[in-house]
Amino acid sequence: MRIRLSINRYSLGTTKIWWDTGSINEGRPGTTISMLLESVNEVCQLESENWGLEDYVVEVGGWEVLHFHSVEGLLRDGDEVV
Repeated sequence: MRIRLSINRYSLGTTKIWWDTGSINEGRPGTTISMLLESVNEVCQLESENWGLEDYVVEVGGWEVLHFHSVEGLLRDGDEVV
C-alpha cells in the first residue's frame, strides 16, 4: 500500500512524500503506527535531541490515530497521513 505523507517537523518546513508501507515489518499483519513512525524516521529524521517519536501526532483525514493502532486496519492505498 502507498500512502501520502505530510511530515511537519518542529522549526522545519513541511515534507511531502509517497511512502510504501510494504517496507514496514515486511508487510506482515500487526504493523502499528509506531512502526510506521520508526520506518519514516530512518529516511526523514523525526527524532532530535529535544524531540522523540512519542511527540508526534499522526492524523488521517483530520482525525488522530493512536500509535498502537494497526496500519492495515486504518490506512487505505492513497490516504494522506499527516
